Amino acid sequence: MSNRAYSVEITKFKFPDDLDDDKANFRLQVALRHKDHEGEYGIHTVVLPGFNLYWECSEKENREKKSKPDRHLVRKENGQGGYEPEVDFAKAGAWGKLFRFKAAEMYELRVTVFDVDREGWLDKLGDAFGEVINNVVKHVPTMSGILKPIVDETAATIGQKISNEDKILLVHSSEFEKSADSNGHWSINYAGYELEFEAKVITGS
Repeated sequence: MSNRAYSVEITKFKFPDDLDDDKANFRLQVALRHKDHEGEYGIHTVVLPGFNLYWECSEKENREKKSKPDRHLVRKENGQGGYEPEVDFAKAGAWGKLFRFKAAEMYELRVTVFDVDREGWLDKLGDAFGEVINNVVKHVPTMSGILKPIVDETAATIGQKISNEDKILLVHSSEFEKSADSNGHWSINYAGYELEFEAKVITGS
């Protein structure tokens, strides 16, 4: 049986230069259509940089450099005292820009870019976790057989619940462009947004 797994990393995220500064605080929901090692098709959902973090790209906030535990100040500097409309992933760190999961084949990637509602989102996070964890607890006696679908549903559900008051800035998809070694990438260039994701095989088949 194959044990192939992938590491997926976001390597580029540019946003429109004319985006209002107070909307430049981002969380992404990424949904990956794939085929698993049993031949079943599914969607793996993740939230970047995480359920409890967001990428703060407001020029004002980045200039003030006020550190907060729930955000990363990651707007790219242009070297001349100003900023580019882009996330600097050297500032973001590895934790929030990549994820790993097992899959036999990769297909379409769909990304939703949210303008995070800065006020009160931690309360929404707690409410979302409470509701979803209660659902998981109900299935504990038979967890082994349904763990994977519960985990996938949990990620998607929490992502949806905490984003209820966030504004959607972009929803777009891209087909997987595979190279000869089964690595590949997805590219999105739409409505002033540019995103790049790379997938690398980290275990073989």
